[in-house]
Amino acid sequence: MVADLALSAATRSDVDRADELAAEALPLAVRIEASLAQDRLWELTEVLPQDSGRGTAEALR
Repeated sequence: MVADLALSAATRSDVDRADELAAEALPLAVRIEASLAQDRLWELTEVLPQDSGRGTAEALR
């Protein structure tokens, strides 16, 4: 699942890749209401660093 890949990238500190994958995973999770994917994306928001209000992590929050 794409959300799992995003979370994995974030835990490896590959923030750019995590952001790309999260951008791909978010509309999929919302469209199909996949609760597991939504849970993974929520975990991702906690792993990614806080920034200045831009990027996919901020959109997830």
